[in-house]
Amino acid sequence: MKEYGVGIAVLDTQNYRLMELVDKISASQDDATKDQLIMLLTSLMANLQSHFRCEEAIMIKCNFGGLASHRSSQRLALEECLKTSWEME
Repeated sequence: MKEYGVGIAVLDTQNYRLMELVDKISASQDDATKDQLIMLLTSLMANLQSHFRCEEAIMIKCNFGGLASHRSSQRLALEECLKTSWEME
């Protein structure tokens, strides 16, 4: 999944894992139980939070100028996952 690579091994590995989870959720929508989908979404949210913390630490260390904007995008992604999870319950 080179298209999600950023050239930082730890982030590339995390991005790959996130895409695997998204693909698994997408493929499971018709077959999985509601509880299974909620479990997958919960796993995705936990992985996203961990990834975002790691990503932010690297951005801070590199004095990345777009950190505030990036944090906003991260927050929206987490809110969307949470909303989807709530809608399933």
